[in-house]
Amino acid sequence: MAPPVGYWETLGFSPSSVDFCEPNFERSAWVAEPWNAASSLPYVALGLFGVCVANPMRRAPAAHGWERPAFALAYLLTAVIGAGSVALHATMIAPGQAADEAPMLLLNAVLVFILCELGSGAAALRRPWLPKAFAAASGAAVAVYARWRAFYEAFMTLYLLSIFCIVAGCARLAFGRAVGERTRRGLVKPLFVAAIGSYAVGGGTAWVIEFHFCALVRESVLGPAFLHPLWHVGALGGTWLCVQLLSAARVDACGEAPELRWRCGLPVAAYPAKAPRRAG
Repeated sequence: MAPPVGYWETLGFSPSSVDFCEPNFERSAWVAEPWNAASSLPYVALGLFGVCVANPMRRAPAAHGWERPAFALAYLLTAVIGAGSVALHATMIAPGQAADEAPMLLLNAVLVFILCELGSGAAALRRPWLPKAFAAASGAAVAVYARWRAFYEAFMTLYLLSIFCIVAGCARLAFGRAVGERTRRGLVKPLFVAAIGSYAVGGGTAWVIEFHFCALVRESVLGPAFLHPLWHVGALGGTWLCVQLLSAARVDACGEAPELRWRCGLPVAAYPAKAPRRAG
């Protein structure tokens, strides 16, 4: 029997160059992978929550000009990734895939930028040219992605390279001397371990099983629907924890003792509630 055809392909859109273990359009011609699409929504919720409520840099001194927009952009891109992921899994067409994958590359670029400028002064960037350089590099990465979007390996290469840079930078903060010892032991190192556990051990394991053992999983009692949602949960948790790690390191670099608060059950590393003592 021929596989179900979704409504979106009848409009002339090219199919996505990647497919997942959850069967497509089994329940509806409008939604290809309902479980995968639904599990993308927390990205939107947590991203907007970060922008509007839980941005750890909301208490940053007004003189710290770059912190608020940089961290807010990281949260905003998290929400955009979620919306793009819903589009991809609901339609399984090329525009939906681009809406999911391109923001992932941009978010990683923002996190690398924050890593590079953690030790900058309060009012000015240590490398004033860096925003333009990162904008150009991000544009080039998206252009490369757009040119070879049909080759999923092109996206994965760019994505994994940026992930390697983020993990290496965060590991330096967690195990080196780039931050104060109290902050490193009390916040940065635990957040790093938790982020790796969530992203690599939790989400990454589900991703590997889905792409290499899908046939076996489809024949199991559990079925394939749970695998990609596990990746979504693990990757989102790792991203959130990574942003909190960077927040704690930035507060420490400005001469303050970062505090870990809980907002709606989520850990948030931020400036202390009182006014900062000095501008770093």
